[in-house]
This record gives sequence, C-alpha cells and structure tokens, in this order.
Amino acid sequence: MPTKRALIIGINTYLHMEEQYQLKGCENDARLMHSVLVNKFNFAPENIILLLSEDATLAAIHEAMAKVEQALEQDDIFVFHFSGHGGDCTVHEAFSDEATGKDNCILPCDDSEPDADGKPIYREVRDQQFSDYLSKVAKKTVYTTLIFDACYSGTMTRSSVLQEPAKARFIPPHERQVLPTQRALDQNLSAQTPLPQNPSTQMIEKGAGGWLRRSDTYTVISASRDTQKAKEWHFDIGGDTVRHGLLSFFLARSLMRSKPLSTYRDIFENVSAGVVSMVTQQNPQIEGVIDREVFGVKEVEALDFVPITKVEASLLTLGGGVAQGLRVGNIYKVYPPGAKVAHPDEYQALIQIVSITGLSAKAEVLEHSAAIAVAARCVLFTAVKHADLFSVNVDELAQQYQQPMRNSLNQSKLVAAVDSAKGAQVTLYVCETQAKLADYLQDDAIAHLNEELQLSLSFPLYIAVDQEGNLAMRPRALDEPEALNIIVTNLEKLAKFRNVMQLNNSDSKLDVAFDLYRLNDEHNKELVNGGTAEFAEHELMAIELSNKAASHSVFFAIFWIGADKEIMHFYPRNRNSEELAAGKTLRIGNLQSKLAASLPEHHFSELGAITWKVMFASTETEFGLLSQSGMRSSGSNASLEAFDVAFTGEAAPSHSEHEDGLPVIEQDWCAINRSVVLKRTLKSRTEQ
Repeated sequence: MPTKRALIIGINTYLHMEEQYQLKGCENDARLMHSVLVNKFNFAPENIILLLSEDATLAAIHEAMAKVEQALEQDDIFVFHFSGHGGDCTVHEAFSDEATGKDNCILPCDDSEPDADGKPIYREVRDQQFSDYLSKVAKKTVYTTLIFDACYSGTMTRSSVLQEPAKARFIPPHERQVLPTQRALDQNLSAQTPLPQNPSTQMIEKGAGGWLRRSDTYTVISASRDTQKAKEWHFDIGGDTVRHGLLSFFLARSLMRSKPLSTYRDIFENVSAGVVSMVTQQNPQIEGVIDREVFGVKEVEALDFVPITKVEASLLTLGGGVAQGLRVGNIYKVYPPGAKVAHPDEYQALIQIVSITGLSAKAEVLEHSAAIAVAARCVLFTAVKHADLFSVNVDELAQQYQQPMRNSLNQSKLVAAVDSAKGAQVTLYVCETQAKLADYLQDDAIAHLNEELQLSLSFPLYIAVDQEGNLAMRPRALDEPEALNIIVTNLEKLAKFRNVMQLNNSDSKLDVAFDLYRLNDEHNKELVNGGTAEFAEHELMAIELSNKAASHSVFFAIFWIGADKEIMHFYPRNRNSEELAAGKTLRIGNLQSKLAASLPEHHFSELGAITWKVMFASTETEFGLLSQSGMRSSGSNASLEAFDVAFTGEAAPSHSEHEDGLPVIEQDWCAINRSVVLKRTLKSRTEQ
C-alpha cells in the first residue's frame, strides 16, 4: 500500500506586513484540510507536516518540502495545500513566463523583512522553483495533488473588519520587482540542470491558475485564474462565524461528501459551483490529471456529457451551445453530478433543448424522477438529424454487401446512405483485386499509397473513395473481423470531422487573429495561412494567436485535426480553455521549443492534410465535446512533438475588478482553421 503524505501551510500572520495585509482564514483552511485528510482519507497524522503562520518561514517551508521529497517512495500519494498570500514578481524580459509579464509566487510569513537600510528583503517560493521541485517529486510518484488558495493579481478590495465579507489573498505586484540577475533558484528547490542562459528564448507553459507545468502526472487546483483574486468569506458553522478561503471551504465540503471512486473532476464541479454562487470574478481552476480517484491511484474513464450550469424551475441552462455541436430539439438524459456511467434506465430526467446560443443552451424538462441539481450531467439520448448529413453512396455495392451497409448507416445520427454519387461525400466499393484499384482511384492516389499498406492488402476489400478519387480511409478486407462496423465508425468520424471543420460564427465581433508559420530559422518565418502549403514531417512550424481587443480578454482552445481525422484538444492541456488578455499575442513553437507533426505510422497515404483549429470565446468555455479519436487503423495515432509556450508583446493592461458594477460582456465565439499538407519523409519511412 502506498504511504499518504501531505504538507499543509496556512498563514494568517505576516510578520513584516501592514495590518491591511494580515489574513483571517488561512489557519482555519489548513486545520480543515488536515481534518479532511485524516478523518476522510486515512492519512496518518505523523505523515502530515502542518505549518501555521509564524512557523511558516521560507526556511521552514524549504525544509518541509525537502523532507517530504526525501521521504517519498515509489507511487506514494502526496498532497500539498497552501493558504495565504500570493504575489507577482515583475520580470524585465521580452518573453515572460506568462501573459501578464510576471512570475507568480507564494509568500512565507517572513517575507518583506526590512534590512539595515529599511529596504524589504523579498522571500518567496516562485513558480519556477516550485516546478523544479515537482520535477524531482515526479521521479518518485505521479500521485501528487497541489492546492493553492491564494491569488496573484488585482488590488486589495477591503479592510479586515468582520462585516466586509470578501478579502483578497493578494499583495500588489508593484511592491516586488525581480531583475534577471535575481532569478537564480534556491539550492534546496532547484533542478539538477540550470535554467537557459538567455531568458528571452525560454519557453515555459503555465496553467490558468498561474503555476508552471512540467508534468501531466499531477493535479493542480487553484482558487482562481491568475488574473483574478482569491477571496476569504465568513461562514456560519454550528452557530459560530468562521472565516475560510472560498476554495478551501467548498473543497473540504465536497471532499467530505465524496463517494468511493469520486474523481477530481467530480469534486471540482461542486467546488466551482459553490464558489461562483458566492462571488463574481473568481473562477477556480483545475489542471493536469482530473479523471483520477481523489487522493488515490485509480484512473476513472470520463463520461461524455454536458453540465447543467443553472436551474430555474423547469428551465435549465446547459454549459454547451452551437460551438460544442448542440442543436435545438436534441433530447438528453440527466444523471446526477459525478455520475460515472450513463445507465440507460437509471437517469433522473429527460430534457430537450429549446433555445441555443454560441456557448450555452436552454432546455425544458420533459419528465423527471428526482430533483435536478447544478452540475448534473446531460448525456445525449436522441439528436435531431442534421439537415446536411454526411452522405455515403452505397449504390455501387452488390446487393449482398449493400443491404447490410445500408442497415448499419440508417442507425447513425451523422451519416446517411444515398443511391447516387452526385453530391455524395464518399462512395463505397468492393474491390476484388489489386489491378481493380485503378478503376476507383486517381493515379496520384495510388502512387502515394503507403508501401506497407499495398503489401498487406487482402482482397476483396471495402474501399471508401471521396469526390476527388482519393481514399477517404484505410481499406478493410471483407473477411476482417468487425470490418462493417469499423467502416461505419470511420464514416461517422469523417462526418464529425466535416462538422467541426465547418463550425464557425460569421456574426462574431471578436477581434482575434490566428496565424500559422513555417519556421525556417529564428529570423525567417513564412506565413502559411492559405491552406495549400506542404510541410515535410517534423518540419518546424509556429502558431501565433492575438487578441486585438482594447479592454476584454478572450478564451481559446486549440485543436489539432490529424490526417486520420483525429480531433485532439491540443492546448491548453487538461483544461477547458486559456485566457488571452487584451492586446496580447501567444506564440507556440520556436527553434528551441519545437512544434511539428507527423503522419500516423500506418496512414494509408504518404500525404495527409492536417489542420489547426482555434475556438475563441468571450467567456471561459468547455470545448471537449469536439474531440474524437482517429479513424481505426492497424497502427498508432500520429504524434505531436514536444513543445512549450511563451507569450510575446507588452504586459497586459492592469484592470480593476469589483463585486458590483461589472461590465456585461455579450457571449460571443468564433473559429479559425489553418490547414497544410503533410508529406511523409524518407527518414520516417526508414524508422517504421
């Protein structure tokens, strides 16, 4: 059995800060989390280090982190919880670690101690240091959970009087400036390899909560986006008024109410709903591994669902709209929050979408057997047939093949069987011999067939041919097990691919841009937005996304659509969408941090079209419903080479956030595609 270990820090008292920066609820958060871990999740008290206020000096935090790292053994479970002040450290670099141009940090109790000249001695644990520490932890265990109830931007919004409910855990960023010469890491936390000597070329990916990510093996829960404030609140508990961070309170409550095999995704839905119900402009973030059992090791398969975000009598609001492929008339089965499996007869309600916008939908309750809660999960039951179904001509098939194919296609919600090649996206044939391929395919299509595929073809076989005479998918031998089902499944993937590619909003007013470049060298990049450019496998490319708005952020998600019609949520990894501040540009890919793509190893052709699709939205949005695996083949999917991300341009303009008087931003979204042709390289062939 793995040992469960935790380091919990809660700091109310900052020894060298003014009264306005003292906090009230952080020690309560720490003690509450300690109780939850011991009483609910069976952590042994002797394996938990608890540092409160004056005991949580920088040296003590370093010592505790090192002690835990040294004690960890293979596949142990580790929880780190911090409640206290977060801060920004301004950097003077062309490329900063994130869009705000600042590094994030957590502050120990002895931060800002005056030196002999009265100047503050800044002590903090910076995101870079913490990320390097996690790199060492990850060598021993992947079962790590990080919880930060702190914030990193904004301004103080209140005094510490009891009647003021929302106090931000924040120190203004202008109070700490860190020059490049001050960026050396503390020896207790640094990685074995030094940072790059030229910070302007350092490409580092950060999560929406503000912390660097060096591994997708751990889970990070942050109180808010790194452009927001994390707040404290007074809660009435057993007749007593107790102060807690909003994140810590709702997280502890959700953990105590959790059931066996509850995942981080399950817990977080309730946490987010609780926080958002109390205050505006604080959106908790979860990143990393979210479909793992909470404080456990089991991976739980995620259910494909749309969440309910608001309940008003018989009218419900769903967290998905046109941009996610929902349509008026669709009927969904509703399952409780946290449901893992959509059992056909165990749903709570049937609902039908009655109106829809770009990013949300309204639904009416048709029938129900239980009360419907916020965060309930809606699973598609019946879909309205799209007016333009993906049409497949089956008229060329002999009758003994045609009728089974027609019967299978008639059960599909995405594909329709037709009796003419006119207007059909794909025509199906049964090819009897190698020589007959020339009767169905263009010469170029045959010339570019994968050599391995040509040698392995077993006739007779099904082939699917597009309108240009090219193979639409890998041929399947008639005697191959499940050949008919595989053909139908792949046709549905082609249909979804087409629908996602065509997804757009011509009425959008978002002022955004997406440019794709061929990266020849550091000073030579070629714009390839036209869609006809040809790339060799592994040839370097770069992506630039820009928000040209003067005052409002946008949110985006990048999808990679492969040659086998795989639709992968490429960036941000393990999160819904990423914020891009007004006036900011995001760049992915450079000579040091490579971005490139390859064809699937067993792709049927030596050529294949790939597409980068960016979904932009005016609000934080879940686009996961657009994802799909690639068409079934005998080999592995294509790979994307390792990449990091850096932000370019000026720092985002500062802005004030208030509980009241917030400007209303109309919900808006748009989509931009960039496609290129990818060509198999000789090197790739020899490596297969």
